[in-house]
Amino acid sequence: SAVGLARTLGIRTQRVAALPTMELKDSLAIAIAAVSLLVSVFTLRLQRKDKAEKLRVTDAMGLDVDTNGTGPPIVILEAANVGEREVTVSSFCLLLPNGLVLIYPYAPHHVRLPYELQAGKRCSMHIPAAEVARAVRENAHPRHVKLRPQYSAQSGAKFTGKALKFDSHAWR
Repeated sequence: SAVGLARTLGIRTQRVAALPTMELKDSLAIAIAAVSLLVSVFTLRLQRKDKAEKLRVTDAMGLDVDTNGTGPPIVILEAANVGEREVTVSSFCLLLPNGLVLIYPYAPHHVRLPYELQAGKRCSMHIPAAEVARAVRENAHPRHVKLRPQYSAQSGAKFTGKALKFDSHAWR
């Protein structure tokens, strides 16, 4: 045996006390603590998610109508605050498929930026379709292109909507 071999070689051995066995009540206490920890972490994640900034971004084509009648076609970008906290919108743009960004710092018919968008409210920006078409053509895009609307918040968060199919040659 190992103990006999150790004595033969002159190695001193000591008897080690057996570790106490865990009782059922100790196991239950550890299991309950682990479940409590998991529930706490899950609850914390849900609370953080509920308090996050949430914008739903959409775009569409439309006509600018005023007291003089129907105006030129426009691209409409809309942001709806679907979260529980206020979002400060700092900019908006259109994303082109090749990664270029069309920014309109002085677009007509929009709210003044930065704009504090309350929970449950929405705001929209309008850009003349002819200006968008010219920018798309100048950047060597094909006739039919998908434009993605994007709003940025003052916090640095970016919110992007579904792509709008846009014909750059239809709006000259």
